[in-house]
Amino acid sequence: KPLTSKTLSKSERLLAPSAFKTVYSTRQFGSSPLFTFNVLGAQANKKIGVTVSKKVSKRAVDRNRIKRVVKEFYRHHKTEINSAHIVITAKPKCVIATNKELTESLQELWGKLLKWQRWHEHKLRKEAALDNEPDQ
Repeated sequence: KPLTSKTLSKSERLLAPSAFKTVYSTRQFGSSPLFTFNVLGAQANKKIGVTVSKKVSKRAVDRNRIKRVVKEFYRHHKTEINSAHIVITAKPKCVIATNKELTESLQELWGKLLKWQRWHEHKLRKEAALDNEPDQ
């Protein structure tokens, strides 16, 4: 089985601060005990951004560990998302959590994200149906 589907290429990551701001401005979000997510329905591609602020930990090694766990989780679950730009933000409790606890919290968050995706797709289908209705 080729590993290409499990890698996280540069084109799949949100990199520019403006891209993060655009996702934050949608005000569509959810949370779990250790993370929050913001999401923007995209046209064709899926991208992820991960933020772990210095409020979570002053130590870069801790922040990088959290980001690594999030990106690894995303790599294994990205096929479940159709098209969305997602920003996952770590909460301060992440620094004392084990990798297993981080993954469990991400699993809970992922369920909410998939629920959002179903809602978003339903909304788009509804709007498309209204656009296709003949005027009376």
